[in-house]
Parts: sequence; C-alpha cells; structure tokens
Amino acid sequence: MKFYERRQLWIILIIALSSSPSEGSEEGISCYKCTVAPLRGSPEASSQICSQFKENRHFQVYCPKSTMCMKRTIYHRLVNGSIINTSVERDCASQLDIFQAYDYNDRQWKQQEEIVQTAYPEDCFMGEDRGSPGGPPEYCFCRYNLCNNSKSYRGTFTLVVIFLFLMILH
Repeated sequence: MKFYERRQLWIILIIALSSSPSEGSEEGISCYKCTVAPLRGSPEASSQICSQFKENRHFQVYCPKSTMCMKRTIYHRLVNGSIINTSVERDCASQLDIFQAYDYNDRQWKQQEEIVQTAYPEDCFMGEDRGSPGGPPEYCFCRYNLCNNSKSYRGTFTLVVIFLFLMILH
C-alpha cells in the first residue's frame, strides 16, 4: 500500500472515530420516547405514540436524570399460539434514587438525589413473567445518545472501524 493511500485511510479512520455514537454523560443523555397509548392529560405525549415512531426530533427527549436509554418490547400471543411483538415503548431509563440524608451542619434531614450508574446492564434481557399471555417483555438498555431507536448501528460501526484499521496495517 502506498503512502498516500495509507494516509487517506488514516484520515477516514479518524473521521469515523470522531463521528461515533456519543456515550451518555453523568449530566444526562438524549433518548427516543414514545408510548403504547396516549398519556392522560398530556396533549404533547398523545402524538408520541410508538405505532407512529420515526427517528426524528419529534420523538427525542433529553434525560437529565439518566445515563441510559430504554426500549421495552411487549409480546402478544395470537389465538393460534404464535407470538408476535406488537408493542414497543422507548424512554429514558429510570435510574434516579431519591433518599433522605441527615445534614449534621443544619441538623435536619434533607432529600438527596443520585443517578445509579449500575441500575441496569447495557444489554437486552427478558423481564419478570407476571402471567401475561405473550410472556414477559424484553428490556434493552444502552448508554449512547438515541441508541433506543428501531435498529442498532453500533455493531456495524465497530465492524467498519476494524475493517479500516486492518486495511491500514496491510
């Protein structure tokens, strides 16, 4: 491989790495939010129905009290016994722990908040089976901005970076 070709690959690799999905910080994360049904008393949320979900700004929310996004897939069983996924919810992961702590200087109890970083694994898993006909829901948690979209590009991105790195080595 000639020098200028290798230099071009290095430039492409640097651009790819700088445009990688950004990880949520301790200050918060951006996630997609949609619900299965409209929320009572909230006209804004009524238009954020998951059956109309699109990866655009309308469904994006900033989660200041979370460092993870969540996607919950609910399965339903048809009369013939086959299971289909018909409901998907997206939102900020619930990580906020609110507790009382004693302030010795003021000599009183005060409410404090803490974002629990280890509340969920960064993965997908089946939830608790509570007797639903379709079985337990599947929960997916991730730490990258807007990572709870309809598909995941993270694996594809990693493969592209590895491929470019191998091309540079040859």
